[in-house]
Amino acid sequence: MLLDERLRRLLCMRSRVKEVSEASSMCEAVRSLAGAERMSSGGEGMVVFDVCSGKGLGATLLSFLLPRGRVVMLDSNGGMDLSHLRARPNLSFRHVDLFSADTPAVLRDEAEGASYVVAVGMHLCGALSPRLIDLAVAGGTIDAMALCPCCLKGAHGKAVARSAAERSVEPYAVLVETLQAICEREIEAAAAGGGARSRVGVWTDREMLSPKNRYITVQKWAADKAAPDVALCQACA
Repeated sequence: MLLDERLRRLLCMRSRVKEVSEASSMCEAVRSLAGAERMSSGGEGMVVFDVCSGKGLGATLLSFLLPRGRVVMLDSNGGMDLSHLRARPNLSFRHVDLFSADTPAVLRDEAEGASYVVAVGMHLCGALSPRLIDLAVAGGTIDAMALCPCCLKGAHGKAVARSAAERSVEPYAVLVETLQAICEREIEAAAAGGGARSRVGVWTDREMLSPKNRYITVQKWAADKAAPDVALCQACA
């Protein structure tokens, strides 16, 4: 990556050490969900969505990790300088508002022909985290999700802060619990409707240089199939 000037520009920020640690964490989350067999093939047949990607440092590292897969950056900012994408043939960008009614169709279009689809969201704010959960669990396109949330706002955010104060725990722990509960409710509703079966995992990446370093993961599989034999990280404190 450092050999190409177009890619080196992604590291021209003061917070690059933190940003690299977050991008590396994304790669480990995807590696864990994909499993050894898919990783040994270079991610052949995989599509990974980097949700709210920004310029896509994490997505760029994923494109190296999965040279035979495809990585699609999704972001509502269509005015970014994305000239570095030309350096990575398996990396692309879609200008999309996650809350748009068209988003499920965009995901289906980008995932066409894929054998395994992962969505990853790093430090999503406000309603973006519940929206990603809805797209991952209720939709039929995404097979696995790794969400590392940042915060909730509005009524949900106030409820999280109030609960944390009442229990004398950190608000971030309550945030993760809240999003985990949303996942579990969505999974229960999907199963009742005959949808795919799913399981939820929560884990902490202590190598990430951020206090907001917990993931909520979801893995889905067909109702007539056995659960995927992929061990999820269970390092949650």
